[in-house]
Amino acid sequence: MLSRHSKPACNLPPCLPGIERVAALKILGVMITVKLSMSEHVHDVVRKCAQSLHIIRVLRCRGMNNQALQAVYRSVVVAKPLNVACA
Repeated sequence: MLSRHSKPACNLPPCLPGIERVAALKILGVMITVKLSMSEHVHDVVRKCAQSLHIIRVLRCRGMNNQALQAVYRSVVVAKPLNVACA
């Protein structure tokens, strides 16, 4: 009987000399973990979008007009998740 909580046996090959085993790998701009999870990648994209939104707030405080702010938003913040969807 199998359950969702049982972990399948995963026998990794032995490490080769001079080659480091990593827990995550970035492939074509997408971070994939050893468990084939993309949660680390999604977290990184959300963090980068939050940083971009902070920059837009700073630009607004410095007097940038709304039309320019919208252009920056579309080119920086909206473009990040769209690039993820295309990958």
